[in-house]
Amino acid sequence: MPFSRKNFLYLFAALIAGWAIYCYNPFQLYFQNDDFTHILLSKKGVLFQRNSFRPVCDLSIMLDYYLWGKNATGYHITNIILHCICTGLVFVFAKEIISLYYPGCNKYVLAMLTGALFFLYPLHSEAVFWILGRSAILGAIFSLLFLIAFLKEDKSAFGTALCYVFYVLALLAYESSWVLPLVAVVLMTHGDKTKTAKVRSIIGHSIALGLIFLIYLFFRWKTNNEILGVYEGANFIHFNAGILLQNFLRLFARSFASYRQTNFILILAFILLSAGIFYFFAKQIKQHLTRTGYIFICFLISLLPYLSLGIDTNGTEGERFLYLPSVFVCLFISVVILQIQKRYARFVFGSLFIIVYAIQLGINATNYRFAGSVVKQTFAEIAKSPDNKNIIIYGLPKSQHGALILTHGLEDGWEFFQLNKKAVSIKVASQRSELSPLQTNYNTIYMPGNIDSVIRYNFTDSALLIYK
Repeated sequence: MPFSRKNFLYLFAALIAGWAIYCYNPFQLYFQNDDFTHILLSKKGVLFQRNSFRPVCDLSIMLDYYLWGKNATGYHITNIILHCICTGLVFVFAKEIISLYYPGCNKYVLAMLTGALFFLYPLHSEAVFWILGRSAILGAIFSLLFLIAFLKEDKSAFGTALCYVFYVLALLAYESSWVLPLVAVVLMTHGDKTKTAKVRSIIGHSIALGLIFLIYLFFRWKTNNEILGVYEGANFIHFNAGILLQNFLRLFARSFASYRQTNFILILAFILLSAGIFYFFAKQIKQHLTRTGYIFICFLISLLPYLSLGIDTNGTEGERFLYLPSVFVCLFISVVILQIQKRYARFVFGSLFIIVYAIQLGINATNYRFAGSVVKQTFAEIAKSPDNKNIIIYGLPKSQHGALILTHGLEDGWEFFQLNKKAVSIKVASQRSELSPLQTNYNTIYMPGNIDSVIRYNFTDSALLIYK
């Protein structure tokens, strides 16, 4: 039958895949913000950049530079490939959880739904659309490899060693991995009666992982002269309990709903869908607290490394912090949906989540494309400026709905494109507020100037005005 349910599902999957390919199109993305800073440092072979301790990410940027040079598309191709790899690991991880927690369920259906939700999940878009956001993807890849290896209870000596290697690589990729041992222990203490041998195994692995983490902290301190810096740990260091709680609530809310400047109807859709999922979860909580509830607890734990930083509620900045937590969000949603008794309700909820995620992903992709186009336009104009003329910039835009433009990195971009050989200087006199987005289409308008030795760049809502 041409319109059978199976054919409809194939058509639906093809449409979603086509939409995802359109949204993630690397040819429409560009460098942003401090991409220039870190690419320059990687070009020079510098690891542990800007007091960070993420050599895995630094090495990946270094490799990208030798592959792609100044071609931004290549760096974004790498990000998309890494996101696809992570999606595949989410599928495998979901199958392991189903085998462990729900042996009677169809693990392939649930794993496919989890993978589809994760691939389209728009609330971690910064990690995919921003080149430097890949540190979160790399951290998630090695974290998932570690968790998959850890969940295999009957491990050989090689399997155990591989598990520890993945943990080390996760630590060297991103700070999201700091809570991995706790997540692993929670996942292993599921509802089945725990055997003495299993308890001993968990305790033994926990001690080994704790020692590895202490060694990691030692080398982090020796390299950076600190374990937590002011940027990522100020509220931890000073124990600002009120701010930490507020940040936790923001991270929690943003894991299930978009930022406030999104279309009201879309925000309402996120709220209603999330409310529905929690309603069905509450109905099942007595029977499944030790199963689905543990997955939800892992999500809450995975938010802890970012409590000091929080997340933007007016835009997408900081969504890279949700990349690993979104694994548990998507798994939680999938499990709750498949526990709904009525097949029609399961289909409606699953479809609506995918559709709403796809719409929000398209909006976020548009913001990042636009942010990159403004960066590209700015440096193209600087390259066309005459030699021996200084440039003064007014209203330099910081971001577009959280998609970073040039909050930092202007001077490094000037060096990256070798525009400093033009013997001009660039001075930023002011920057635009992040809450004032630029309007598309964004034009360049040339204006007459009064000072022969200076070119003035003035960023307005709709155009870059250049006074020559």
